[in-house]
Amino acid sequence: MIRAALLVFASCIVAGSAFAHRVGIPMTTLTYNERSALWEITHRVSAHDLEAVFAGSADPRTLFDTEQGVLEIGNYAASAFRIYGREVSISYVGAELDGDMAYVYFELRAPDQTLALDSDLLMGEGATSFAHVNVAADGGIKTLIFAPQTGAQSVVLKRPG
Repeated sequence: MIRAALLVFASCIVAGSAFAHRVGIPMTTLTYNERSALWEITHRVSAHDLEAVFAGSADPRTLFDTEQGVLEIGNYAASAFRIYGREVSISYVGAELDGDMAYVYFELRAPDQTLALDSDLLMGEGATSFAHVNVAADGGIKTLIFAPQTGAQSVVLKRPG
């Protein structure tokens, strides 16, 4: 795992010089919210990196100005980040722009179980070769790194307490 993290870090440094305005690696977190009794999924990507995905838009930031644009962002994220398990229900909450970063939110209803996660957010779009996912469950954090052709990876989804 340390080797994968170092590879991602080195890729960021190399990519940073070539694409100074790009973040390049989408960050996804999956955490349990005790108040709502739901798992929350948050995707954080650079607004600039959305340019490759939504090439028809002169400025991807304008997608955040309309309900249809926000739905398009959600549809893209839902198709690029997949969760496999039993009794899994995912709901799109919305998306927002904060400075140069875009946040895309989902809620997950699922019993404690081992899930398979698969992410290819921004992959193949010229923006990145990796996706980073942190799952806060069962008293710890599990980090998953996805690259092209990685495939789904297992994670134990267990509510705290």
